[in-house]
Amino acid sequence: MPQKAEVPNLHEPVQNIRYIGPYLQARMNAHNIFTVADLVNHLATMGGAHENPRVVKERVKAWLENHLLENARPLECVYPSSRVINGVEYSYRARAVNFKAFNAVLNVWRGHIQRPNPILNWIPRRLAGFQEHNKYHRRCNMDLVQF
Repeated sequence: MPQKAEVPNLHEPVQNIRYIGPYLQARMNAHNIFTVADLVNHLATMGGAHENPRVVKERVKAWLENHLLENARPLECVYPSSRVINGVEYSYRARAVNFKAFNAVLNVWRGHIQRPNPILNWIPRRLAGFQEHNKYHRRCNMDLVQF
């Protein structure tokens, strides 16, 4: 399967955004976001021209994390992804938000803003993945977890 474009065209459906699969597409569709243009337009209406950019940035981040890109099993141990650390096998612990999709949405939004534009100040910082000790959490010890 060919890799999705870093910044798909505005007329393309949201599933053409990297890391957006059927689950996240359905969540976006529930918010009446069907195309990349719908997503960009929705994000552009989340603040006012005279609003503090820091406030808008926090609002955008909260909306993306809590409404649009929340994982189906936030902070749960997920099988079959596992890793052996110090002789003990741990399963993967999912983040509360799909950080790769979050960063891909930011890239798409940034890619479709005409410069110069004050809306660029509304774009939140990229999320980083969990560190090793949080990604394979001790709570997810495969000897203790029942699937």
